Amino acid sequence: MDIVIQRELEAELLDLAARLALGGATSGVSSGGGLSRVHLAEANPPDQARASDLLRSFGALEVASSASAFQQGGPAPVLSSSDPRLAADGELACVVLRGGQESSRGYGKVKDGAFSLSLRQLVPGAYTVLLQRTRGDYASGVLRFRVDKAS
Repeated sequence: MDIVIQRELEAELLDLAARLALGGATSGVSSGGGLSRVHLAEANPPDQARASDLLRSFGALEVASSASAFQQGGPAPVLSSSDPRLAADGELACVVLRGGQESSRGYGKVKDGAFSLSLRQLVPGAYTVLLQRTRGDYASGVLRFRVDKAS
């Protein structure tokens, strides 16, 4: 069973988000020709609703980074969000990719409706960070930044 949206999303990040949000209920994703699909293993109404939310709200969470470029050994990147959807949340799932490969994953605390996470000990490279809600309606945000070698 496929859940489809008329919006072409980045397939690698969509697949990561689908696996975080749906676990074994998804058999993958596809994106192209102006469409994105979440492939579900079974026609289960709760999973269909979650996949539909995922497609509709992918990248909709308002997130920010303290800068778009950093220097190794310098101030650490700080990721933050005060998106109103976080008001009742306790945590966000966080996956850090470096050069397209997963480098770490975990959960960041949401306190009083705000999220802030400092990333330390990063090596040079291009980073993509996926943040997504772990409860309630699905919402995710994506940040990209670069870490350069120390001069």
